[in-house]
Amino acid sequence: MREIADEATWLWLEKIRHEYVKGTVEKVDAKTLVLKLADGTHFAYRATDKSKVKLKDVAGATVFGIEAGTVLWVKGRLLSSLDTWLMEATDTEPAASGKPSKAKKPPKADPLPPTGTLEGHVLAHLDRLKMFDIQAGVRGLHISYNSSTRFTLDGKPAKAGVIQKGQLCVLQYHRDRAGRIIASKVELRTPGA
Repeated sequence: MREIADEATWLWLEKIRHEYVKGTVEKVDAKTLVLKLADGTHFAYRATDKSKVKLKDVAGATVFGIEAGTVLWVKGRLLSSLDTWLMEATDTEPAASGKPSKAKKPPKADPLPPTGTLEGHVLAHLDRLKMFDIQAGVRGLHISYNSSTRFTLDGKPAKAGVIQKGQLCVLQYHRDRAGRIIASKVELRTPGA
């Protein structure tokens, strides 16, 4: 496991990884930009030549030309490696200033019960992990399966290998001790069928 965080740290990381934050550049090297944030903490962003840099008085600025002591607003993005990539750095406060938008937030989904039925569309199939992802209403879910999971495709018995992106999916599930959603029965329908 790469990281474990309590709720306060997790919320802090979410802000770092998705919103503009203000800080002072501590150092820049070939791979990272280290920022000292207003709360006194330090955070290292993974920097690449694709990181956008907008400085008022510098045309064509790059992340590797930023000097220590520069005050910046930076926006990151979480990578699959759990590194936070530096998407953008600017010395001008962004219009939204990293504050949550006042736009209406989508409704929050109720917690899933320990057993039940779900309906949605297949987003991806990770056959090596015996898992597929579905979009069920406002939430995306990881669904695991095992050798006892029964599959049907358009009403006919099938194997897990028929799972494809875009299929309509109705499944019965239970949660295991780790909280994973385990499918016991999966009914797949080909779009338009």
